[in-house]
Amino acid sequence: MYFNSEAYRKYLKMMGMFKNYSFQNTMLIARQNPEATLVAGFRTWQTKFKRSVKTGEKGIRIMAPTVIKREMSDGSVIRIPTFRSTYVYDVSQTEGEPLPVIKANELNEKIEDFENFRRSVISACPCRVTFRDLGEGDAKGYYDNREKTIVLSERLDDAQCIKTLFHEMAHSLIHDRDHLKGMNIVKDTRTREIEAESIAYFLCSHFGIDASEYTFPYIASWSENSDISVLRDSMNTVKETALDMIERIEERLALDRKKELVTDVSRDLSKLYKEAGYDEERDINDLREDIRLSLEKGSISSHEDRLREIYKDESLDEKLRNRAVNTAGKLGMMTDMDNAGIRYKKIGDGYQL
Repeated sequence: MYFNSEAYRKYLKMMGMFKNYSFQNTMLIARQNPEATLVAGFRTWQTKFKRSVKTGEKGIRIMAPTVIKREMSDGSVIRIPTFRSTYVYDVSQTEGEPLPVIKANELNEKIEDFENFRRSVISACPCRVTFRDLGEGDAKGYYDNREKTIVLSERLDDAQCIKTLFHEMAHSLIHDRDHLKGMNIVKDTRTREIEAESIAYFLCSHFGIDASEYTFPYIASWSENSDISVLRDSMNTVKETALDMIERIEERLALDRKKELVTDVSRDLSKLYKEAGYDEERDINDLREDIRLSLEKGSISSHEDRLREIYKDESLDEKLRNRAVNTAGKLGMMTDMDNAGIRYKKIGDGYQL
């Protein structure tokens, strides 16, 4: 069965690497060079990456959109969209300047990081998410079409919880009963499950979770007696939905990290100001809340000035002055300690992570 094969496993991984390529071109790349990780055209390697294709390397043939012009009998010219063959080359087929190092997306296995990640994913969901005791059977979760709610088992471990959440989130986005009816689309249960689990695997791979031991037997159980045509009809949906979900989740992660940092800096600043003799009459909780609101609005100039004053005040304890520098770094300032005090500049406009 294709869906239980190593070929499909490699295809889903490759689809995640070649996000800008169509299903057909991704399949062409996978068939011609299963080990490809980063491909580009001959000139693109030269102009954008300062690398050259090695002598004798064979290109990977893909299809590129083009337009042909045809003159009509009345003298008018029409433009006809079509495709032409072109070639790309994997990075292993090139040499030259090193590529920029991009840190892979990782999900820390520590439970506190898992909780934060899960909370961000739930916030990115288009519907409500609840946890219930679904018993000791195989049920891990489901999407309730009537209530527009994702229901997850309370018994899942970290990785299984995130994988199941991705799966049910995919159902809520593209398989909601009202959505399919409005689009005049009919999909059987088999197709819906293959699509949702493929999307879940795509996202797990992106965020550094190995779900292959569960995903491929699961897909195989739903794809018995099916053929490659099922895959062909669904893969564009899988890719588009997965990319949309990744964008939703990463936007939510960025917002949550900013919120967490604002809370952290607000606490640091309120304590620092009190210890340095500022705002002595104010309640520290009220001071912390005012600082938090100002940071959320992007107003940091007054805090920059005060941190500089604290650092320059030699009558203050050295540890306190150093805390001012550390807090300035959290504010998004580039700091240096020298005889002139703090040198800094804003990163972008206003408050930035």
